[in-house]
Amino acid sequence: MARRECERQGWTVVAIFEDRERTGRNMRRPGLQTMKEAIARREVDVVVIELLDRLTRKVADALNLFDLYQFQGVDLYSVKEGQQDFFRVLLGGFGAQQYSETISVHTRRGQQGALSRGRLHTSAYGYRRRNSNTGLNREIDPDEAGVVLRIFRETAQGRSALAVAKGLNEDRIPAPKGGTWDASTIRGNRNRQEGILNNRLYIGEASVCKFGRRYHPETGAKAIFATDDDAAAAVFEGLRIVPQDLWESAQAEVAKRAQRAAGSGNPQAARRSKHLLSGLMVCGSCRAPYVKVGKAGLAAERRARVGAQTRRPCVRTGSRRASSRSSGWS
Repeated sequence: MARRECERQGWTVVAIFEDRERTGRNMRRPGLQTMKEAIARREVDVVVIELLDRLTRKVADALNLFDLYQFQGVDLYSVKEGQQDFFRVLLGGFGAQQYSETISVHTRRGQQGALSRGRLHTSAYGYRRRNSNTGLNREIDPDEAGVVLRIFRETAQGRSALAVAKGLNEDRIPAPKGGTWDASTIRGNRNRQEGILNNRLYIGEASVCKFGRRYHPETGAKAIFATDDDAAAAVFEGLRIVPQDLWESAQAEVAKRAQRAAGSGNPQAARRSKHLLSGLMVCGSCRAPYVKVGKAGLAAERRARVGAQTRRPCVRTGSRRASSRSSGWS
């Protein structure tokens, strides 16, 4: 649409900037930053947009961008709203922000209503879409459910998330989004109930609207916060994959590891067994610390982590090339 408007106006298109599937509330999105860099290099005379809400969803950000354009001598033109000035940007930014906030409220209300009807919007590993106009629209995927059970069993037996991920990769089991498994996919974030071990849908508990997002006005960093007043939950026993006793055993093991990590002040070190040279040797090539791999091998930590995913660790058996963090070694 913007390109057609440029052709109609007789303007030469020098660049197209876009941010697909990214919120307009995030002012650090790549396409917008690239456009600002082009403007700073004076490569652009006019910025053409469909509507102001395609550029930003906040009044303050709209005015800041408009100030930047004015400083650089660049016009802002909307296909639907025409040439933009301060007053139009002020009103358009206000409308965009109000519209964004209204959509957020309606979306949450829709999710709560859908949950009460058994209509879930989850893409959680272990489930597949069920074609039905009424009742549950998700069902258990038997193949993936077997992998979920394996993860919980191995965790309850004391295996770390890294060890579980390595085993899944060795057996060539695809990760939820394809590719290889990573420990973070399994371990996740307990406080936000993310990751396979923290997903209560595996015991039949579905929930929505537990958390919200906001963006730092200067850095654009995303912050997650709890929204207890909006949170809604429902139990669907037909979606349970993990028996209750196995769930509790796995959670107890996770809690034990978390407590040990908190006590040590070094979560990574708390998950790893200690040996005579632990923390002393570093790789002479990449300078990463060595960790034990298998019964008789050592590998640089970064390479070892990649090896769990690609099966190609840089292993040195009986390694000879090493330097130390300690002044007592040479």
